[in-house]
Amino acid sequence: MRNDIEFKSQGTRCAAWFYRPDSPGISPCVVMAHGFSGVREQRLDAFAERFARAGMAVLLFDYRHFGASAGEPRQLLSIRRQLQDWEAAVCAARALPGIDRCDRL
Repeated sequence: MRNDIEFKSQGTRCAAWFYRPDSPGISPCVVMAHGFSGVREQRLDAFAERFARAGMAVLLFDYRHFGASAGEPRQLLSIRRQLQDWEAAVCAARALPGIDRCDRL
């Protein structure tokens, strides 16, 4: 149900887990990350699994400089960069097969 994927944010690799629901067809997608300096392993997977059981796909990522994502120096907290990571994550999620891209919004 969970696959390791990655995407680029400002040229730096961001690590993510992608959860696909069991239901066939096009799915809505929730994009998730922890606040400030948290990482995926800090129990966000429990929420992602619950969303997937409810029929939603989930892209759960680590910010640049944190967790399994690239970026030096490590543990660099930058709200500007994290907002860029959010934008890149949403774009990456919309490009995944089987995801409702919300083109009609």
